[in-house]
Amino acid sequence: LSKYKRGGKRVVVIDVPLLFETGGDKNVDATLVVSCSRETQRKRVLERVNMTEEKFEGIRKLQMDDDEKKKRATHVINTDCSREETTQAVKKILKSILSTLD
Repeated sequence: LSKYKRGGKRVVVIDVPLLFETGGDKNVDATLVVSCSRETQRKRVLERVNMTEEKFEGIRKLQMDDDEKKKRATHVINTDCSREETTQAVKKILKSILSTLD
């Protein structure tokens, strides 16, 4: 991140699995949690190649409770909606973040 800051980047987006669980949120200015219902999450994950119910449950056990992640996040996007609605939510948050930098 410091490399990007030295390079003059205003915003850097990183995708970090288990960000809160590892304390990585202390190294960033803002966090965004993408959330959906357990049913939607299960369906999406199990559609992945080589994903099994057992692997999915193992991943879930490593993760912090979704409600706790949402409490800790600076921004939350609920993805129990269309891709277009999710895209619009991301754009709105990015616009909000950029407006604080001006």
